[in-house]
Amino acid sequence: MLMMACLFFATSSFGRATRTSPIQVISHAPVGADMVAQIRALSESGELCFLSAVCQTQLPCEVAFCQAERTLRLHIALLHRVEQLANGNSASVPFVEHYPFDLTSPATMIFRGSAVLLIAASRVAVRKGEKDAALRYEKLLFQLAKRAGASPCLCACLTQAAIARLALENMRFLLVVEGKNGAFVKAALACYRQGYALPNFVNALKGERRLLLRECMATRGQAKDGAFHMLDRLHKALPLEAKPYWQVVERLKALDLEGINGSDETGLKRGAPHAFYADIAKVRADVMAQALLTHSALELLALRGASGRLPDGPNLPHWPRDPYTGRALGYSKIRDGFHLYCEDSETPSWNREFFWKPQDELFHRPPKGRRPGLMVAQQS
Repeated sequence: MLMMACLFFATSSFGRATRTSPIQVISHAPVGADMVAQIRALSESGELCFLSAVCQTQLPCEVAFCQAERTLRLHIALLHRVEQLANGNSASVPFVEHYPFDLTSPATMIFRGSAVLLIAASRVAVRKGEKDAALRYEKLLFQLAKRAGASPCLCACLTQAAIARLALENMRFLLVVEGKNGAFVKAALACYRQGYALPNFVNALKGERRLLLRECMATRGQAKDGAFHMLDRLHKALPLEAKPYWQVVERLKALDLEGINGSDETGLKRGAPHAFYADIAKVRADVMAQALLTHSALELLALRGASGRLPDGPNLPHWPRDPYTGRALGYSKIRDGFHLYCEDSETPSWNREFFWKPQDELFHRPPKGRRPGLMVAQQS
């Protein structure tokens, strides 16, 4: 749900108008409106959209890589600021939270655009054979995700989830390119273990509860009744959101249906966030699925590097569980490669599986100093 496209547009389930004063911030001092303006300009020129397409393509062509590198060079100062933001070496971006939450705030725009720049930089680096640089940008992605989710509010948590998923997908892209390199796999596994953290959705919902309590105190009449109705549903949803998705999804959907039916009785305005708890649980399961696919692939490639072979089947006592079903994560050995997959009937399968096989050099690396395709890229 919150995939690469979510880094640019708020979905209909989550994009809500704001109406109360902000009470949650991540930091003490803002980066400044100029960074928002730079990212917005990058988006309006189409360059950010192009970089996003490069990040989503399974194996971009030579011209696309050249154009992406050229775009990054043109905006090297912005990329440097993104690195400072991820490293915590700059003033933080204020993550203002309202009720209902909003995924179109300036802070969200900064983190969305920053993630795209870091992914593009990582892919360009590995294309050039700069493996250490590619992993450095991957580490910055994990750090950026953590910084985005530093505030206990839903807007920040969902932004962290989107960036974390993209970081995990990018890690698997790096493994497709360098998975035969034992030293790279070892470094990538260390990067994952040190960097990845599951967003704390329960803590974020507790932050939403504080905002909703404020809403209850500030409103009167039917609006007040509606706010208390939503608060009651939030109390019921909180303990469920911490449990495995497959155990609670039907109960959360029933709770959401109760909110939809209750909105007519309490006179809530159309578009109020009365039905999203099952969606939030799904986003959490999606992040967990991406993490399991990535971590399992890293472990399998590390085992292959150490023993020279892959296991014929999953080691069931220690094998991770599919967050959608509770069963063992899907695994099959394909010659000297493997296929990992999750059984999620609600999402296209291409986003829930990972193929890996040893193969020859994926990229045609030109002689040093020569860049085939660059002239075409400059003309486009």
